[in-house]
Amino acid sequence: MTKYSGLPILLTYLVLIAAGQICARQGAIISDASGYGRYNIFHILSYLFLVARGPLWLFVLKKYELSTAFPVLSTSYILILAASALLFGEAVTIGKGAGAALISAGVMLLVSDKLPSAAEGIKP
Repeated sequence: MTKYSGLPILLTYLVLIAAGQICARQGAIISDASGYGRYNIFHILSYLFLVARGPLWLFVLKKYELSTAFPVLSTSYILILAASALLFGEAVTIGKGAGAALISAGVMLLVSDKLPSAAEGIKP
């Protein structure tokens, strides 16, 4: 097992964060529009994604140092920014785009020595 074998799990964790937030937003839209109850299927899905992330995070922490894994979580903002623009028609302003670029640059600086080089690649 290589030092990068936890990468698919970390990426899955990021997708679950984004999916949970998207479901929470859709649930809020539905409950606000209909005035129907507090919870709907999207709220339930949001909580399920939250619960599913728990064991994955423990696995990620076994594979990566906390100082490497935690900053990568901020990239979920970029996923959520893109998804909210595509799914909900939310505006991507210059400020949001610049913020996403800074987050990307910051994460790359923080984890650059931990990522595989192009020559090394990710080995199974």
